[in-house]
Amino acid sequence: MEERERTSKTARIAYEKAVKAARQRLGKRSSGSLASRSGVRSAVTSRNAPIVANGLSATAQSVFPAYRDFIKGRNPRLTESQASDITWAVLRYSEALDTDPRLVIALIIAESDFNPNSTSRSGAMGLGQLMPGTAQDIAAKTGLSNPYDPVQNIAGSVWLLRSHLDKYSGGKAMNDLKWNHISLALAAYNAGPGAVKKYKGIPPYRETQNYVRKINSIYRQLCGETG
Repeated sequence: MEERERTSKTARIAYEKAVKAARQRLGKRSSGSLASRSGVRSAVTSRNAPIVANGLSATAQSVFPAYRDFIKGRNPRLTESQASDITWAVLRYSEALDTDPRLVIALIIAESDFNPNSTSRSGAMGLGQLMPGTAQDIAAKTGLSNPYDPVQNIAGSVWLLRSHLDKYSGGKAMNDLKWNHISLALAAYNAGPGAVKKYKGIPPYRETQNYVRKINSIYRQLCGETG
């Protein structure tokens, strides 16, 4: 537990040092749909080997070691190569889709705790626990063909999360989102947008309520908030 707290603190401090520059880079998204966002699909399908700096901004490169150590601390069974691949994907696709990587990390912790081979009883797969139907639906947009491939799964998971954030915020940039936007997006990720529409908010399912609460709590901690 102490080791996890130390790695969490290291990741948070490293990120906060670069967050001002990151907000300048990621604060406003370019126009156009997520499906047509330049480089997202090609980065998944054409990348043959993990290259730390490949496709990452200077800010992302500066926080890469702390993020990798944090992820490795969450799942010590990961090899160094796996931890690097996962870190690269989290930072790369978070930047590409204007999503806070700390939110992506919080989601993955709740879904699989960084176990790329995780499979739920309902058949959800990989780091972001993508359902088979969902994985098939977003394949053309993200290049996803193997949900158990960490890089592909993260690309699909971030795309799905960002699409929900866009839906419930009206397409606002990450820095302009309210907690309600994030909570509704997380609820849709867990229970589906149909359930959110039906109940006009977070569904009254215990699993979904706990899911949203857990991720928001982890995210706040990674952002340095104690409340």
